[in-house]
Formats: sequence, structure tokens, C-alpha cells
Amino acid sequence: MKKYTGIILLAALFLALTGQLVFTAPQVEDQSLSEEAKKEIGPGYVYKGGNNRDPFIPLIGKSAGLDTAVGLGVKGLAAEVDIKLLSLKGYVFSQARKHALFKSADGKTYVLDRGKLVDERGLTVPGIAGIVKADKVVLITKKNVMREFKLREESE
Repeated sequence: MKKYTGIILLAALFLALTGQLVFTAPQVEDQSLSEEAKKEIGPGYVYKGGNNRDPFIPLIGKSAGLDTAVGLGVKGLAAEVDIKLLSLKGYVFSQARKHALFKSADGKTYVLDRGKLVDERGLTVPGIAGIVKADKVVLITKKNVMREFKLREESE
């Protein structure tokens, strides 16, 4: 019997590759949820992070918070931010770009990307530009107010 098993498998493989042997999935019954089950489950998962941002919404990029921004009727600019109320939380260097992560006094997160400050929804904060250097991050407003940020070095 073992002698013919390899031949049978080879023949089945040949027939499957030539389209003469077709494998189909078994039919499954439609198992829709009842109305009671739908009410018990609810509308779906809703993130309730308080002052923390939703980790599944990207901070930057084309898809960053577009649904939220469109739902709120925002046309492409975030609310103005006072740079005195921002604190630098970290920065990341790659070969192509440099990013800095800021947090405001009210818990909102901002990213400095390509010289522009971007909010949690991916909208550009008007009137603020910046640059990430090796040892510091500098933000400047349209009124020429400049602020330098440095990461706190931990003492050993």
C-alpha cells in the first residue's frame, strides 16, 4: 500500500494543477446574529482612553485621523497651540527624516515632522514651524517666538 501512496499523491497533484481535479470548501450555514445578540454585544469597541490618544489612529500620514477631521468639519488646520505649554517627550532619527514628539498641558500629542507641527488627527497646527537637531528641537511661531527643547538627561 505504501508503494502506491506516492503515485496516488503525484497523480492527484497533476490533476489538481491541470484543473481536472477541483477541491471545494464545504458549505457553511449562515449564522447571523439574532437581534438580541446584537443588542447585547453593542455597536462595537469604543476606545475610552481619557487624555490618552487612541493607539490605532496614526499620528502622521495620509490616513491620520481623516475620519475624525471630516466628521468634525475640519478643513485641514488644527487649533492653535501655545508652544510654552508643550513639553518634549522624545525624538526619533532615521536616515530620511527626524521626528519629535510633544505633549501639551491638556494631554494632547503633537509630532514635528518635516518642519510642521501635526496634531493627533494629522492636521497641521497653523503658525508653528520647527527643526530637529542632534541635541535639541527648536519651535518658532509666526510672531517669531522661539523655544528650544532638550531631552532631560538622566543622572547616573
